[in-house]
Amino acid sequence: MKKVLYFFILLLSFSACKSKSSIVTSKKAANRKNNYAASTRTKTYSTKSAEPQKKLPQLLDFEKSETDFAVNPRYNSRLSEQIVNKAMGKMGSSYKSGGTTNEGYDCSGLIFATFSLFDIALPRSSVEQAKYGVKLKLKDARRGDLVFFKNSNKQINHVGMIVAIHSDEIQFIHAASRGGVIISSTAEAYYNQNLVQINRVID
Repeated sequence: MKKVLYFFILLLSFSACKSKSSIVTSKKAANRKNNYAASTRTKTYSTKSAEPQKKLPQLLDFEKSETDFAVNPRYNSRLSEQIVNKAMGKMGSSYKSGGTTNEGYDCSGLIFATFSLFDIALPRSSVEQAKYGVKLKLKDARRGDLVFFKNSNKQINHVGMIVAIHSDEIQFIHAASRGGVIISSTAEAYYNQNLVQINRVID
């Protein structure tokens, strides 16, 4: 009798310890039991789209060969080309009244600082800069020449440097109170109406 009772207790213990859930051996079975979905859930991250870059005016084509400096009337000497390249290297600098460094430029400060890199001493103001070099007609303008603009009192108050020419349109680099060092064009009404003088400082 004791043996029977012992066997019965042993049988009850075995039944209580047996797992009530079956072992999952496949992905399909796991999905049915909702055990797989949590482990395969992918994390999503929100990304802010990059701000659109401001487009600069497209430069007109001025591809040149080694002989263009001598035969193409739109080009000056290698020195003037180097000066243009230095000015272009300041693109994006901020505007600063009275500024002559990369911390900020005003219009005449940009011209003054760029020419100074080549030991060419120009006056500090656009009015005085307009007195240097040789005055030109539009048809004779070249890259590297300076363009001067007048204010409502017909006084020179702004200067830039020519970077490209096409027909009667001039594109020039300058330091603008809105935008800093940028490229603008005489195709824009304001500059077309107020262009008053073109000077060549160096040949």
